[in-house]
Amino acid sequence: METFLTLGVPILAAFFGAAIGGFLAPICLKWYYSPRLRVTCVVPPVGGNMYTYWRLEIKNKGRKAALNCTPTLSLHGVQPQDVMCGIVSSSSNPPILINWGAGVCWSCIGNPPTFTIHPGGGGAGVDIYRVHHPLQPDPDSGARIPPEEAAIEIPTENGWKPLRAKLKIKPYNGTVSVSAENHKPIQRKIQLLSNENGDVKLHLVPSRPWWRRLFRLS
Repeated sequence: METFLTLGVPILAAFFGAAIGGFLAPICLKWYYSPRLRVTCVVPPVGGNMYTYWRLEIKNKGRKAALNCTPTLSLHGVQPQDVMCGIVSSSSNPPILINWGAGVCWSCIGNPPTFTIHPGGGGAGVDIYRVHHPLQPDPDSGARIPPEEAAIEIPTENGWKPLRAKLKIKPYNGTVSVSAENHKPIQRKIQLLSNENGDVKLHLVPSRPWWRRLFRLS
């Protein structure tokens, strides 16, 4: 018995250690050399008298490129009377704005529907919406836009022509999701906050700490 304790226990410990290490090592290496997408911030708005564009910045915090990333947008609680142009699903409660798959576009030249995000770079911007300002001259005709035509305009995955939807200016809540060929979808809750000046600011809802999510704490 004493001989077994002296020789057998270290051998068994080494065996189980090697087995566990052999099982965990590939998992750890795969995690270490994988992409890790994050919605990092709201990009400062850009635009002029006619439009103000609101975007989110997506970064890759991992060690491998996230291939062909695709962003989507859902806006919750949109009522049919809020939609100036677009489609609203009446099968959900509260209704969710949907049309053509709810994809939005990247803020690159050409507004591509997919984009590969490499680690360590400046990330990439996603066009979420733009605000069509009231009482500003139309760039083509020079006519001024009446206040009732001011709108939140949402792009498709292929850019701004055609629009996915035009919504009346008011607050909305929503979710932005970004997926990739080699990365599971990430989601982030957002708010569209309107003010008396007819502007609509994009706000990121703070994420709960991981331990709160793990134990389902509010």
